[in-house]
Amino acid sequence: MKRGVTLKQIAEATGVSVPTVSQILNRRPGNFSSEKTRDKVFEAARRMQYRQEYADLVRRGDPTNTVAIVCTYDGSSIIDVLMMELLRCFDEMGFSAYVIQTDGTEECFISKVKALLVRGVERFVFMNPVRTSLAKNQDACFAEVIGMLEKYNRTYVMYGGGKRRVVQNFVPAVEETLKFFHSEGRDNFRMITGIAPNSQRITGLCNYLKDMPFDEIKKRYLIPLDPREYSDPDSIISYAEKLTGEILAADPKINALYYMSDLFVLGAARYLMKNKIAIGKDIALAGFNNVPAVRSFIYPISSAQHDIAALAKHLSEE
Repeated sequence: MKRGVTLKQIAEATGVSVPTVSQILNRRPGNFSSEKTRDKVFEAARRMQYRQEYADLVRRGDPTNTVAIVCTYDGSSIIDVLMMELLRCFDEMGFSAYVIQTDGTEECFISKVKALLVRGVERFVFMNPVRTSLAKNQDACFAEVIGMLEKYNRTYVMYGGGKRRVVQNFVPAVEETLKFFHSEGRDNFRMITGIAPNSQRITGLCNYLKDMPFDEIKKRYLIPLDPREYSDPDSIISYAEKLTGEILAADPKINALYYMSDLFVLGAARYLMKNKIAIGKDIALAGFNNVPAVRSFIYPISSAQHDIAALAKHLSEE
């Protein structure tokens, strides 16, 4: 087996001491070598194809330039596309990135983070690592994880909820969709979404109906989703199909449905097509994420597309 290049070989090639080479290559803050010396050592390391042993970096507590993207797969294409864009961003920044999938439980999330810390991972991006439907005490879970990260001086950022979070402002997209409904005379609509205090969908709805008290908005226009009813793409679509039937049975005169995401829209479309209700004519459908299945759907469906490049840029910078 071919042995790797050693610090001693780089020192001999550059006329610099071994400790100085080590300080330069590990970018230690206490190194006071001249810029010319540092450039010479880095150039020699590149030319000689020097590679630091990862285990040695972890053992010494040196920087590993690693980041973990920890997520639960929920069938949302935005998560897949965002992860690929994040990997590209981190590669450009010189980081090695892991994509780690949890099963959605708090126990799995905590154990995965512990294992990554042992492996020397320095930075974390959390993308819905715990399913609401499986959570027992989500706040306590995140508090434990964040406590571990702070103890070991690790950094993190969350996509979506959480203390250090990056989100996109799609309140204007909600308002635009509702204005479109109004332009077509579709004021008897329903918004089917999660009911959370920081929900941008609800904020957009309240902005659109700014003269109406929230209690009345909630009663007339909002239908809450039950996260216990779904956990993957198939169950989301089946749940949305059933829910759409219940909504229209309660009020057959509804002429527009605005769902939390496109997967729910696909379930609604399945119900409407089975019951010979014309999509885009009898009832308008709208959602979020602009997934390929919606973009290429035979009938018109409105959807808001995330700016993936901007979102990945902000997440990676954080």
